[in-house]
Amino acid sequence: MTCSGYSGGVHDSACSIIRTSDGGYLIAGTLADQMTLVKITSAAGFSWAKRYSYASSSSFACYMIGTSDGGALMVGYARPSGGTNDILVLKIASGGDLTWARRYDSGADEGPGLSAVQAPDGGYVISASRGGAPLIFRISSDGNTVRWSSRITMGSAFGGWANGTLARSADGGYVFGGSLSGDYMLIKLDSLGQHPNCVQACPLTVSTPTINVSSLTFTLSSAGPSRNSYTDPPSSLTLDTLRLTCSSLYDKTEEEADGTKRAVSCSWFPWGLRFDADERMDLRIYFPDGRLACSREIGGGATTIPLEAGVYLWQAGPYWGKAVVR
Repeated sequence: MTCSGYSGGVHDSACSIIRTSDGGYLIAGTLADQMTLVKITSAAGFSWAKRYSYASSSSFACYMIGTSDGGALMVGYARPSGGTNDILVLKIASGGDLTWARRYDSGADEGPGLSAVQAPDGGYVISASRGGAPLIFRISSDGNTVRWSSRITMGSAFGGWANGTLARSADGGYVFGGSLSGDYMLIKLDSLGQHPNCVQACPLTVSTPTINVSSLTFTLSSAGPSRNSYTDPPSSLTLDTLRLTCSSLYDKTEEEADGTKRAVSCSWFPWGLRFDADERMDLRIYFPDGRLACSREIGGGATTIPLEAGVYLWQAGPYWGKAVVR
């Protein structure tokens, strides 16, 4: 059994892994605020790593699927300085070369691409969010054309952040499962992304961003036994053999221990935390070293708070806990 860790600095994260035809694995993640792929062998040995740098924006990977041609499709989002988030999709060849990159914008702040499936014609169906509701759209095999785009509103406006995952159904449609306004949701869409009285069209503008692909080179380090490092200044990628320990993300409060419902709950999404509170109370979020990261009032529904990746401690009225942002 092999356990290996790859680190390139602060706020690195892996979001998805698929098995490749040679028995190895492809890992999608974010390194130095840019989408990154790492190819490893079946024994976790390093094969290659590529970073896909968006020239005018940070980019973050959230999901990846293998494609019928042996490559991969990465979905996530682009975060320009001072701008709104847009959905970012990269098509990658089997050796890590970039086949194409597309950015999808509805004119508002989109949530990240969270899931994808390949359609029978070689195109793709992707789930994201817009205005607190799920957004599901289908693109052509080259990403240039949006075949259809549906925002799931269930006939009314929902607040809060939506997330979920997609699956193809046997009749050629798609099933979306996730959360909406704090509730579980499962909806079946037909092959054109429709469901009576539950969706509305959401036009998307397609653009081709400039993506610079760089290789993270492999070198063998003598820093210790079973240690390899991969360098590409100013970022570096290191492979370490780790010992894992398991601990809970937070300790139960008295309210949780006796089975009663908490008046506030905390959940994670890819670029922050969501708090649901029945009554108004002051919220404080701290870094592990005790520094204050955020302070605000919550209550009367859902509150989403953007945060960088990391571990946080939070306190809301008499309630407290720990949370991880990835």
